[in-house]
Amino acid sequence: MRFILSEMKSKNFILSLMAFVFLNLALYLFIFLFNSKVPFNNNNYINNAHHYIQDSRVILKKFKFINALGQYDSQWYLGIADVGYPRKSSIIDTENKTVLSGLSYAFFPFYPLAISVFNIILKNIELSAFVLTNILLILNFFSLFFVIKKLFSEELAIKTIFLLFFFPFSIFYRSYFTEGMLLLIITWFSYFLVLNRYFLSSLLLGLLNITKGNGILLNLVFFYYLTKFLKGKKNFYQIKEIILKSVFAFTPFIVFLIYIYFQTGSLSYLIEIRDSWVPNEFPLLRLLHNFLSILSFLKLPLHLFHNSKIDALVVLITLQLLLLGRKKIPLKLWLVSFSLWLTPLMFSDLMSFTRHQTVSFPLFLYLSMVLKGPVYQAVFAVFIAGLFIVSLFFINWYWIG
Repeated sequence: MRFILSEMKSKNFILSLMAFVFLNLALYLFIFLFNSKVPFNNNNYINNAHHYIQDSRVILKKFKFINALGQYDSQWYLGIADVGYPRKSSIIDTENKTVLSGLSYAFFPFYPLAISVFNIILKNIELSAFVLTNILLILNFFSLFFVIKKLFSEELAIKTIFLLFFFPFSIFYRSYFTEGMLLLIITWFSYFLVLNRYFLSSLLLGLLNITKGNGILLNLVFFYYLTKFLKGKKNFYQIKEIILKSVFAFTPFIVFLIYIYFQTGSLSYLIEIRDSWVPNEFPLLRLLHNFLSILSFLKLPLHLFHNSKIDALVVLITLQLLLLGRKKIPLKLWLVSFSLWLTPLMFSDLMSFTRHQTVSFPLFLYLSMVLKGPVYQAVFAVFIAGLFIVSLFFINWYWIG
């Protein structure tokens, strides 16, 4: 709070916040006014997507803004937030809604739990998700501004924020996906990790572990630096600290596993369900398969669900940025981004890879470092034009990522 009050006196901060709010409102208005400029993808809607709440255009032939932002995976999160996880892998129809199947356990609980808290007051699950989404946008603006300004400079903070949130695929920050919550946790986890404040970073790691599986390798980064930090201290103190931080980092996920067991009767249910989405493979074998897919680039479709030219390109471009940025980005932040790059390649296929990279804020920090003046402005203009175009395809049930 003291930081917010002090920054209110900063002209750059105020102007940046006003521009940020204005551009987000402009995007929302653009979606509302021009949603029909891209045809509704009825084939994807019917055959390739889960629906907890039906799209109003199918039922009423009428566009509803808040409803249209709930695309693809967001339908799972809305369902979990509204009715919770099912006790069995059955589907129950009630009041024109579908209580989710056991596949919903692939979606971790922290984000839908946050939606459900807002729903206690608002009594409308879509409105609750929309309100949370926009609160997270503002919280992420303040968080990135504070963290990057403290570690680098105000100029880099502002440049990074606008590149990240107006990247063409950042539309997910305006929908009901985990990305907004994930970015907030990763930003503060990274900040406290850099400062060697392992108590706070372990608490955030615990939340990360029940938000999305993409942060799994960040556990290795955290415990590597924790043991390095404790080196030279008494053995008893080292053991005590590692055990304590392990409790903070893993207890939330263990509680989730226990909950799954009582709901389904199976401790391995999460692994079984994940196999329904992407076949389980040994991580190094999965990594090999993904790079073989990239090598067959010319045969890939431009952008479809499990393998696409766009996701393959983003894998390579992100790797190139990581290699170039190693000397400019502090090692701890670089390892955060490298972990976020490597995890989906080791545990999944190329599906949604582009979306997974939107939370890798050190990548956008690096871009902000190397893009200056007119070049930065040109890239930002291309980004924001791309975002406005992508948004129309997104809300009309085209697979974006």
